[in-house]
Amino acid sequence: MLNSWEAHFRRIHVLKFTTDDAAIVSASDDSGVSVWSVASLIDNQLQHELPVPYCNLSDHTLPVLDVVCGSGLFPDCRLVTSSQDHSVKVWDLSSPSRPLLGTFTFPHAIQMVTMDSAQRVIFAASGAGHVHRINLFKPDENHRSMGNTSSSEAEIVIGQPITSLCISYTCTNLLVGTASGSILVYDLESHQLLRSIATHKDKGLAVVYLRCMLKPIDHDTKEKDPIPLRPVIPFQRMRDLKARETHQVMMLIPPQFEEPKLQGLNSDELLAGQAYFLNSESHSRRMGMGAGSNARVTELEEQVAQLRAALGHAKGINDSMWETMVHTLIPKSSPTPGGDYMAVDSSPAGRKRARKAN
Repeated sequence: MLNSWEAHFRRIHVLKFTTDDAAIVSASDDSGVSVWSVASLIDNQLQHELPVPYCNLSDHTLPVLDVVCGSGLFPDCRLVTSSQDHSVKVWDLSSPSRPLLGTFTFPHAIQMVTMDSAQRVIFAASGAGHVHRINLFKPDENHRSMGNTSSSEAEIVIGQPITSLCISYTCTNLLVGTASGSILVYDLESHQLLRSIATHKDKGLAVVYLRCMLKPIDHDTKEKDPIPLRPVIPFQRMRDLKARETHQVMMLIPPQFEEPKLQGLNSDELLAGQAYFLNSESHSRRMGMGAGSNARVTELEEQVAQLRAALGHAKGINDSMWETMVHTLIPKSSPTPGGDYMAVDSSPAGRKRARKAN
């Protein structure tokens, strides 16, 4: 066993794989539907971690009874769910938000659903013996053929409890399994009963599962038409030594392809032309790079001159502020005997301050 986990809070009703077997869908009595990635479930590195579902679909209010996975590779596919809340819902897994595309309500609880491979029509069956048809396309109101059904004809009354439901491999017939053991075959468009198979009717066994597949050629019960078996015998050249030597291939000649030749030009002329274009391109590139570098140097020199002028202006402002602070704000007084005084050098070389003792 690769993995075991608690997927739902209550009993699980149905488990379905997607068409590419990349994901498994579980539906439970807790009215929830969970989609699990098979790759994450069987990953050895995630065996000691709790599996996380790919998404949870929780719009039903009562237990979910059946799930149908549409055509397409996971997650580019759709899901159809049926519940005891008398509704059938269509979901889109390809979008990141997993939106609910549509909800269809019925007068009975829907026990099972099925959908054709082209995703054009959905059949929903109730336990009371009613099969409802849901068209996923808008019919043309101006055109009506013999096979089309109106809204009043979109229901098939079986008259007995339905236990299984499926569509044929060619999407032309609808197969309904009943609790009495009979299988009813209906035309998908006209809803006409074509055939009734009552193999299990006398035994009182219900048909709980139906699936259609292509009929193999060897699965035929008619003994009067046996399938001929062709014996596998060696070829004539393998039995006869002379025929074998005649048909034996001694050497395989490799294919020879002639390279196309340019008329009127030799290799020297081609090389000379190539060198001319390469030299012209490199010369123009060098000229362009030289002009660009000279312009850049000129621009940098202008920026340096502007910065020097700004620095000199800032230095002049600083000097004027210092002179104002020294000569205006500091009061002039006679030096105190035995005290220290500050000498200010106002020469242009700089402002030097020193402390002198009397």
